[in-house]
Formats: sequence, C-alpha cells, structure tokens
Amino acid sequence: MKLNKTNIPTWDELLAIPVPEWYRDSKLGIYMHWGVYSVPAFSTGRASSDKYSMAMYTPLPNEKRFAGIHEYHLAQYGDPHKFGYKDFVPLWKAEKWDPDYWADLFLESGAQFVGINAEHHDSFPLWNSQYSEWNAARMGPKRDIVSELEKCIRIRGLRLFISLHNVRNWRWYEHAYGHRPPFDIEDKQYAKIGGIYPPPHHPGENLSNEYVKFWRNKVREIIDRFCPDYLWLDACLNELPDEVRRWFLGYYYSAAQMKNREVIVNNKRGLQFPPGIGVYNLEGHELEFDEIQDKPWDTDAQILRSQWAYTANDPVKSFSELLEYFINVVCMGGNLILNISPMADGTIPEDQQDRLRRLGKWLAIFGEAVFETRPWKIHRLGESVRFTQSKDGRIIYGFHKGSFPQQLELSMLPANQNMKVDLLENKCPLQWSLSENGGMIIEFFNNTESYVKISEDTPIQVFRITL
Repeated sequence: MKLNKTNIPTWDELLAIPVPEWYRDSKLGIYMHWGVYSVPAFSTGRASSDKYSMAMYTPLPNEKRFAGIHEYHLAQYGDPHKFGYKDFVPLWKAEKWDPDYWADLFLESGAQFVGINAEHHDSFPLWNSQYSEWNAARMGPKRDIVSELEKCIRIRGLRLFISLHNVRNWRWYEHAYGHRPPFDIEDKQYAKIGGIYPPPHHPGENLSNEYVKFWRNKVREIIDRFCPDYLWLDACLNELPDEVRRWFLGYYYSAAQMKNREVIVNNKRGLQFPPGIGVYNLEGHELEFDEIQDKPWDTDAQILRSQWAYTANDPVKSFSELLEYFINVVCMGGNLILNISPMADGTIPEDQQDRLRRLGKWLAIFGEAVFETRPWKIHRLGESVRFTQSKDGRIIYGFHKGSFPQQLELSMLPANQNMKVDLLENKCPLQWSLSENGGMIIEFFNNTESYVKISEDTPIQVFRITL
C-alpha cells in the first residue's frame, strides 16, 4: 500500500500492511534499559529499579513492589526536596561505554535485531533531541547514545530496534503532586515541555494538546533520524487521540517506504491499536498461553530474575532457563526480545555477557531449527519436547530438553519409508520404526555414534526429521 507523510491513513488501510518476512524469520532481538535510573540501581520488588524516579519522592503504599525505595533514597541521597531525580543526571557518566564492544557482543549472541530504550519514563532522551533540553547528548554522558549505537548496529548487518516509553510520562509523578513544600517535579524550571519532568497538571487530567504535540515531535524526530526497523512503544499509547495514533503509523510506514525498508511496530497487550495492527506483544511475566498463535507475536523478557534495569542484588537467570523460555516462544510462533541491564558506567556485567555468548554458541549449532522456521501443527509433546518446521514444511525440528529417552513416539506424524531422522549437532542418522497407528518411533540409542552428551552449554538438543 502506498502511503505518504501528510495523509492520515484509516485503520482499515493500516490493517492491510503485512508483517515483514524478516521479522517472522528473526526470532531473537536484544535491547536494554539503561539510563539515569542505572545510577541508584536499587529495587525491592519486581520490575521497580527502572521506575526509581516514580517511587523516590513519597511512599507508595498501594504498590508493594516499590516498598523501600523512598526510604532508601532518604538514607543514601537525602530529602528528595533537596536531591530530586534531576540531580542524578550529572552522576550518570557512562564513562566505560563502548558501543562497538556492545554491538560485537550482540552479534555474537545470534540476535537479529538490536537496540535500546531510547526514552524511558524518566523523560530523559538518549539521543540529541532538539525538543528536550534534558538529553544524554547535552547532559550526563554528553554522548548521542542512540546515534552511536545505531551506527555500530547497522554496520554489522543487524536490524535496528528502538523503544519509546514516553507517553506514560505524563502521569509519572501525579501521585506526588500537591506535596507541601512542593518537590522539584512541580518546579516549572524543570517541569515543562522539554524538561526533565512533565508539566504539572491535575492528577487524572487528559494529555494536554501541547504534550501530545511534544510527543509527536519526538517520535517524528526518531523516525526521521533513525527510521528503526522495529519501533516499539510502551503502554498508554491508547491515551493519545485516535487521529494521532493513525498519523504516527502512517508517518512511520511512509518514511520506511521512502528508504525501501520494511518495518514493524508492536501492539502492547493488544491495547495500543485495533486488533491485527502491529505485532501483539506481552511482557515475559504476562505470558500465560500455551498454544500456537495464529498471528506473529513477541514477548520482551528480562535477562535478570525480575528487573529491567541493572540492580546489584538481582541475579541473572540461568542459561538453561533463558534457552528453554526462548525455544518455547519460538515454537508457539513468537519472537523473543531479550532485555539486558548494563551498569551505569556502560559495562555489561560478566554474567550477562556469559548468557549472551552461550546463547550464540548454541545457536551456531542449532540455529537451523530456530531461524526462518514456522510452528509445526503442535508446539510441544509433554514437558520435554518442542517443535518447529522449515518454512517449506519439508523438515520438522524437535527440541528435546535433557537426556534423550531410549525411544520417542510421534503418533501425530504419519510416517513413510522416505523419511530420514538425524541429530542436528553431529548429523548422526537415527533409526526409526512405525508405531501401531502408523506414527513414528525414533530410536535414540541404536548405536554409539548417536549419543550426544547433554552439557551446561547444550541443555536442549535437536533432532531433525526430513519428510
């Protein structure tokens, strides 16, 4: 469909835009939460360290996951009347940040699209925005982080992912308005369009026209400067007027057409746009279904146990846990966007690097069963086996967690004598026989060559059935 930047498309016109094939083939992306909030790096509950700015001013008794952040701030930094969130900005220096090192690591991990949370809920853009005087190019690190990272990503042949979480910022400090004496979040020197805090307003008040225009200017700036392959938007987009959301999608798709680029946008929880527009997206902890989805979807999940941003006391998930989650997502037709959590100085902790490198090593062996595949007719058999198939349907891949059994029966697969079975890691052929119902029974230990040792680096093995 032909679009242009001036006409605002209808929802029906937007619904006709297909999901790019490259996205369905990619399976794995990486992004990160990294910013001013990486300086305090403190949390007491799930997914709260990146929201430090919200919780530091006053206690939030109705939000248990934020319990203790206000008290921590008092103990470590003092009264928020004297040390507000803006005062963390000069403390974030990113002095050890090396975007080339990051990009090499991401390439090694096997990720196909890579990027960054370009503006989180703290209203501090990580690019040199002409619309926000508070940004990383002018303050803090004094580097255009998005621009530098984009160059390193694209030169390595990876696709660019950018996320924006800034619609929700309008409401970020509403719970702390009206405090006497007021905090700096109500000081118009800082709380204004283009400031570190949103303009003060009545709690629950609709987004002002001025703020909507401000959001439009920044998202247009991101599109014009970077035109990411995947532009991911966080919650509350549905608070924008219908016309503004259609304008955004039309502007993005038309800009991409001008660059001959096929792009994708998410539809978080299916609430941002009408059903069928964009890719349905859920956060990792929200993933509750256990069945193949009829349309492309993805989930963003943390490499840390519970936090999006670096938090010293939050452990990294085990490699086997990350891999099992990833394979489960892929076998249900989804993509995984893995969030990593750099430290304030720009270094990625060694344990996170370890998980990424091990994932890359596993994909170097078994990537054929992951990339450019589609779900099979069932996605799992019991708790140990998952399935994908090649795009042409001629090969079925079986992912097996843990040691292989002596035999594995696939009653749902009508077998014939022309089928071949082997192990993907060592290409060792496996014998098989017909079950009573005409299905396939695979013999895993019919000879010594077929034995594959399950190790910490290969907790999931793959067998391949060529039809």
